[in-house]
Amino acid sequence: MNAIPNAEQRRRFRLSSWLAPGERQPAPDIQSTHLGDAFRAGDAALYAEVGDFIFTHRLPLSADVFGVVLDYLRGGDSALVFAVQEQLRTTQGLDAAFIRTLAEDRSGTIRPAAVAQMADGLAAQLGRCLTLIGQSRASAQDYGIALDREARLIAVNDGDAIGRLIDLTVQAVATSRRMAEKLEETHRETSLLRDNLDRAQRIAERDHLTGLINRRGFDVRLRARAEADAANDRPWCVALCDIDDFKAVNDRHGHDTGDRVLKLVARALESDLGNSATVARHGGEEFACLFADSSLDEACAQLNAVRAAIADRSLVNRDTGKPIGALSISIGLAEVHGDPVQAMRDADAALYVAKRSGKNRIATAPIDSE
Repeated sequence: MNAIPNAEQRRRFRLSSWLAPGERQPAPDIQSTHLGDAFRAGDAALYAEVGDFIFTHRLPLSADVFGVVLDYLRGGDSALVFAVQEQLRTTQGLDAAFIRTLAEDRSGTIRPAAVAQMADGLAAQLGRCLTLIGQSRASAQDYGIALDREARLIAVNDGDAIGRLIDLTVQAVATSRRMAEKLEETHRETSLLRDNLDRAQRIAERDHLTGLINRRGFDVRLRARAEADAANDRPWCVALCDIDDFKAVNDRHGHDTGDRVLKLVARALESDLGNSATVARHGGEEFACLFADSSLDEACAQLNAVRAAIADRSLVNRDTGKPIGALSISIGLAEVHGDPVQAMRDADAALYVAKRSGKNRIATAPIDSE
């Protein structure tokens, strides 16, 4: 695709190209003559087609909508293609609610690369704003220089000088209006891009099943706490919590029941620990906790209360009425001393000790060698 044929397509391409998932270069300025250097021809054509589809069906411009439409046009997901085609045959057609339903089924598919690309797009928009401001400043300086020159000539020939001053003023006003229009357009696009970037970042850091932050979101908060720790020496801790014998729950009662167990443990950790800890689903049946202002003893006491409350519950499979049996969690806890990554390794080693020692218990690092 060597050129965008008209203004409407340029607008659509500009609004949609930054949303492209996967490893891509930052979205280029559509007026640039180097568009082919930034996108392969096939990708550029596909993204333009996605933009046309979104505008034709009056869908909201967001990362999840773009992802659904892109998958539909690529045809790789047969179930999604069938769902969209069936909806198109109805009198309702496509709308935001239907696309949102499909997008929820794809939760978690927004990769960090896509978020990074949107950040690059936002940076490019802000760069254009700075360029416009610079151009406006240069125009004002030129106008000031011209005014000074005419002011010196006004004593020689009042009529001619006044006429030239009027012409200069008209030109300056026209230039200012053009700059204002460009700034307003860039501001609108930047605001839209920032809103979608914020939403994409929230999605990328959220576990769609439990509603907790995921491992990526936890790592972001872990690094932030470590950076804050450089200015003080407050104690803080990390913990890893693992559901005991979770595979047996899935094998005996099915994955739907297993999902409900994951949600139950997630709610218990989040509600019982409250503001004292940040809880994340670290992966599978494992949860991570960040105690930003707690000593090892304080965190251990809070986690032990949650562990005991979970162990006291009697669970029943609501689909079959059969008892699920005892549910418990094992916990590894470590205080952070400088390197949070090492603290997470220490917590993982402590978790292994808790499992090996009989489960349904807490082990703290450092672990005494046996």
